[in-house]
Amino acid sequence: MNRRMHSVVVVCVAALSLLATIALLGMFDRRPVSKAIDVGTNERTISKAIADRSNERTIDIELDHLSVSVSRTESFSVHALPQSVRSLYNKRIRIRGYMYPTIVETGIIEFVLNGETQQKGVHGAAPLEHVPVHYHILVALRDGHTAEFSQRPFIVEGVLRIDPQFHEGMLWILFRIDDATITPTDQREGYYASVGWGC
Repeated sequence: MNRRMHSVVVVCVAALSLLATIALLGMFDRRPVSKAIDVGTNERTISKAIADRSNERTIDIELDHLSVSVSRTESFSVHALPQSVRSLYNKRIRIRGYMYPTIVETGIIEFVLNGETQQKGVHGAAPLEHVPVHYHILVALRDGHTAEFSQRPFIVEGVLRIDPQFHEGMLWILFRIDDATITPTDQREGYYASVGWGC
């Protein structure tokens, strides 16, 4: 690759990374869980639940287990989700995936998970309406924990929330993982990043 082509690729990747992070972490409305959906609980109950996680079994799931048929532009109701997905709410889960491009490379406390899937992935620059809603999962690391950006796959363990996030009337994020820890791992044969990048 000549010097000019290398420069073009670097600029292109940097621009995509900046746009992706601004769009997915900085521009949607952060609605509290208790207002976004009716889950029959409150934040005090949720905080206590996190404290009690040491005695609860962690559930291993695949990204494809969170597949839902939800419109990004119509009113959202938790009751539209399959029972198999609703039953995971507020449960400690373990899921594999990749870190969505970020602006900073160190000291990361929150990022978007780009999960591993056996289904067809989509390009990171694809229109949002063409991206399955479960392909983007917001991850908030456990207090005191930080991460470094990596292109390697890793395992995320934390408490799954159903927490719709909107921007200009469009559903951007449906799931969030709180109190999360991450562990580097190896890519599995037959599994791919749900969202891919490249100019």
